[in-house]
Amino acid sequence: DLICVFNMNLTIEEPWEVADEDEFYFYHCFKLNDGGTIDGDWDISFDFENYIGNVDLCGKKVLDMGTATGYIAFAAEELGAREVTALDIPSLADEDRVPFRDFEYTLNKEQWATKYASYLERGRKGFWHVWNRKNSKVRVAYCTMEKLLSIDERFDVVIAGALLEHLGDPIKALGACCRLADKTVVIAFTPVDFDRGEFMRPLIPWTHSDLSYVWWVLSRDLYERVFENLGFKPEFRTSKAVRIGKTGERSIEERTTIVAHRIS
Repeated sequence: DLICVFNMNLTIEEPWEVADEDEFYFYHCFKLNDGGTIDGDWDISFDFENYIGNVDLCGKKVLDMGTATGYIAFAAEELGAREVTALDIPSLADEDRVPFRDFEYTLNKEQWATKYASYLERGRKGFWHVWNRKNSKVRVAYCTMEKLLSIDERFDVVIAGALLEHLGDPIKALGACCRLADKTVVIAFTPVDFDRGEFMRPLIPWTHSDLSYVWWVLSRDLYERVFENLGFKPEFRTSKAVRIGKTGERSIEERTTIVAHRIS
C-alpha cells in the first residue's frame, strides 16, 4: 500500500520513467516545449488565466488537487509559481462511484478497482510523459482525501479544476481545500446551481453506471455557507473550456470558477 503521510507532510513521488511505447491517456491537450502537441479530452489552454479566476500564481506555492494529466500544475509552473504540487488519488479503490444494483463497483469494489487499474495507470503515465517532455519540477503526491485532513503542509493557492462534481462528498473536499490554503482556494470550471437555497442535487440523471463518476451540483448559497463556515469569502466568475469530441470536433463549454479568499 502507498503511505501518503509521513511526519504530517505529503510524501512526494519519485519521478516515473516512461517509455514512448507505453500506453498513455491524456485528459488535457498540451503544447510541448519542442513545439509538439498532444490531443486530449479537454483544452483549457486558450483562456487559462480566466479558467483559474485570474488568480496570480507568480511566486506562490500551489497545490493542484485532482491533477489528472497535469495541465493546471504545469501551467502554474510556467506562470512562475515558486513550487507546484500535483495531487491525485492513490488507486481506483479510493474513488467513490454512484452505486447501481448490478454494477461491478457495487458488487465488489476491490475487484472492480483491480480490473480497471490500467485506466488510471495510463493517465498516470500520460502525466509523467508530459512531465518529462516539459523538464518539469512539479512535485507529485498520491493521497486520499481523508489523509489530507491530517497533514501540516500548507499552500498559498489550492486549485481544484473540474473536480467536485466527481466526488461523492464535495463538502469534505471543500474542507480539505480550505484547510490546506493559507490564502486562496480556486474551484475552477465547475457547475453551480444559482437557484436560491442551500442544497445539492444530482448533476445528471443517475440512470446508467457508465456515468457513475458524475455526482453533485451545489447551489451558490451552499457554497457561500460552506466557505463562510471555513473562514473564506467566495466570488463567482464565468470560465470556459473546449471539449474535444471522439472525432476531433471542438465545442466550447461554459461553467463557473469560484475564487475564495481567506478572511483575515
